[in-house]
Amino acid sequence: MGTADGAEKKKEGLKMPFTPQHATTENNPAQDAGPVPVRMMEPFQQVHLLVLDFETYYDKKYSLEKLNYIDYIYSPDFKVQGLAIKYPDGKAEFRRDVVVAINELKKLYGENLEQVTTIAHNAVFDMSILKIKYGLVPARILDTMLMAHALHGPDVPANLKALAVKYNLPSKGCLDFMCGVREPTAAQIEMLRDYAVNDVDITAALADIMLPLFSSIPQELDIINHTIKLFLGKNLEIDITEVKEGIKKLDKYISGELNHSGYTAEGISGNKSFMELLSNALAVTGRQVLMKDGKKGLIPALSMDDTPMQELLNDDDDKVKELSRLRILIKTVPNLKSKLQYLENIHRHTGGSFPIALKYCKAITGRFAGSNGFNIQNMPSPANAEGIMKILAKRIRAALKAPADKVFIAADASQIEARVLAFISGQDDLHAAFAEGRDIYSEFAGAIFNTSVMKMPGNSPEAIKMKKLRGVGKTAILGLGYGMGKETFIDKMQSSPDTKSLFDDGTLTKAICCKTVSAYRQKYGKIKQFWKDAEDAFISAANGVSTTLGLLKFESTDNDVHIVLPSGRKIIYSDVKIDGPISKKVDTLDDEGNAVSMEISSCDISYATAKKFVYSGKAVENIIQAIARDILVNAILRLEQDSWPVYLHIHDEIICAVPEDRVKECQAAMLCAWRNIPTWVKGLVLDAETKTGRNMLELK
Repeated sequence: MGTADGAEKKKEGLKMPFTPQHATTENNPAQDAGPVPVRMMEPFQQVHLLVLDFETYYDKKYSLEKLNYIDYIYSPDFKVQGLAIKYPDGKAEFRRDVVVAINELKKLYGENLEQVTTIAHNAVFDMSILKIKYGLVPARILDTMLMAHALHGPDVPANLKALAVKYNLPSKGCLDFMCGVREPTAAQIEMLRDYAVNDVDITAALADIMLPLFSSIPQELDIINHTIKLFLGKNLEIDITEVKEGIKKLDKYISGELNHSGYTAEGISGNKSFMELLSNALAVTGRQVLMKDGKKGLIPALSMDDTPMQELLNDDDDKVKELSRLRILIKTVPNLKSKLQYLENIHRHTGGSFPIALKYCKAITGRFAGSNGFNIQNMPSPANAEGIMKILAKRIRAALKAPADKVFIAADASQIEARVLAFISGQDDLHAAFAEGRDIYSEFAGAIFNTSVMKMPGNSPEAIKMKKLRGVGKTAILGLGYGMGKETFIDKMQSSPDTKSLFDDGTLTKAICCKTVSAYRQKYGKIKQFWKDAEDAFISAANGVSTTLGLLKFESTDNDVHIVLPSGRKIIYSDVKIDGPISKKVDTLDDEGNAVSMEISSCDISYATAKKFVYSGKAVENIIQAIARDILVNAILRLEQDSWPVYLHIHDEIICAVPEDRVKECQAAMLCAWRNIPTWVKGLVLDAETKTGRNMLELK
C-alpha cells in the first residue's frame, strides 16, 4: 500500500449496513404494449467504503467560488496538492505521491475500484479530478453532501462544516493557510495533512451515520450514483458550428433591430445617452423618467428589470414603447450570448464532450436542477419563444447532439402530474378518463366554449383555432389543480402566445376564464377538497399531531414537518411556524369577472426560518411533483438496470442514446419503464410518448 504520509486511525471497517432493493413493479393493464421483462436494479452490495478527498491549489481569484468545475480543473492554474484516503479498514492517510497512490488503489480494489464503493463530500468535484487528471471513474460512487440533501432537504446547509456541527463530530478545519500557496513548505504540508485527514474522517463518520437512514429509500443511493456518473460520462456532444452560428445570428438580429429603428447600440445601452433619448420621448406627452431609490439617493429607473421600464413596453406612445423594447433587448443580449459562449468554452476544454451537470434534490420536491453554470433543466423551448429567444432556443438545442454513432430517444410522461393528482386525491373519474386514453384537454375545452373541440393536424385556420381552444383546456387541467386563482388564470391566458389571440377576437373573455376556474373546482371536487385536507394535515403535524392522508403521512420532527411520500422518501419543511388562523379581507373576482371582496380565515405557514411560505395549493403541488419525481427515478433506474444508457432527464422526460438499429427496442423499453408502475402507487395508470432525433432540437 506504500508508506503512509499521514496519521493512521484504526477502527472497524465501514460497510453498507443493508442491501437496497427497488420497488417491485407491475404491468399497466390499461396499455396494450407487451411488457418488457423486469429485474431488480443491481444493488449496492454490502461492500467496504473508500473515502477520497483531493486537496488542490486555490487563491482569491482562482477558486470554486468563482469558477465551475470544468473551468477550474482545466485551468493552467490547477494543481493537486495531495489526496486524502480513508481505507475500508479504517486507516487514513494523506498522499502527496498521488499517481502512485491511485495505482495502489487499483491494485487493491480493481481497475475501476469495483470492489469498493467510493465516497466523497461533493463527489462530482473529486471524481471529476480523478477522471480528467488520472483517467479513473469508480464503479460505484456516493456523496455525503447529496445524502444530506436527501435526508434534510435543500434548506438545511449540507457543507462539511455544517454537517460536522449537526452530528456532533470533530470540527472541520480551516484551509486559509493554503490560499495562494503553490509550493507549500514542510510545515504547511503537515498542516494540510492534518486538515485533509480530518476531512475524510468526518466524511467517513457521516457515512456511518447516514447510510442506515437510507434503508427505507435505497433507490436514492442508486440515483445519487447515477447523478454523479452523468457528469463523468455518457456525455452529449457539442456541435461547435451550431454554437458559432448561434452567436452570429444573435448579433445579426440585434443589428437588424437597431438599423430598422435608426438608433445605435451605444445610444441605447449607455445610461446617459438612453436617459436623454427616453426623456425627450416622454417630454412630448409631458412626462418624465420615473426614479427609484439608489445607494446615494434617487436614480433613473432604467434597468431592464425595473417595473417602470417593464410598464413602458405597453406605453401608448409608440416611440416610448420602441425605446424601452430596444433597451431591454440590448441589455438581455450579453446574458443570452453567454449561454452559447459557455458551450464554446466547454468544447474548448473537453474537445466537444458536454458533461451533464445536475443538482440532486435541489428543490424541496427532490427534483433535479441544472448545475455547473448551465441549467439544462430549463432550456428555452422554440415552440414557446419569439424573436431573439427563439433564435437562442433553436441554436442551443441544435448544438447539443447525440454521439456520432447514436440517436436520441426521448420518452416524455403524458400528463403525469395531472394523473398523479387525480390518483392521490381520489378524483377517480379524471384518473379513469386518462386511463381510457380520452382527450381530457379537448373535453374540458369543449365544455368551456360549448362547442366540439378536438386535436386536428395541419395548419388550416380551423386546425389553428382548435389548437388554441384545446390550449385553454390543457392549461386548465394542468394548472388549476394546484389552486390557481381567477386573476392568475386570466393573466396566463392573456400572456400565452397560443391563447392571447382568443381575447382579441372575443372567443375568450375574463368572464369565461372566471367561469372556467369555478367549473374546474366544481367538476373535480375531490381535488379541491384535497387542498384543504393537505393543509389541515400539515398544520396538525406542525402542532405535533401526526396525520395520515391517503397514501401520505404528515409527521412532526422537532420544528420540522415531514410529508412521507408513498415511495418512503420525505418532503422536509424545516423550522415551520404557524401564524393564525387570521381573518382577512381578500380581493378576488366573481364568475363575471367583477372585482369582489370576501372575508376568509386562514393560517400563514412559513418555513426555512420564515424565508419561505406554503399554502394549501402549493403544498399539494409539492406533493404531486415529488411523487412524479420518484416515479421518474424508478423509470431511470429500471432502464439502467436493463443496460439502456440514460444520457439526460428533464423533469418528466428521459433521454437515451442508442445505435440506429436499436431504436425500436429502446423505445419499447422506455415506454415500459414509464408504464410499469412501482407498487407504492399501485393502480396509477401512466403513459408516455417517444420521439427520436440526432440533436435536442429534433426532440422538440
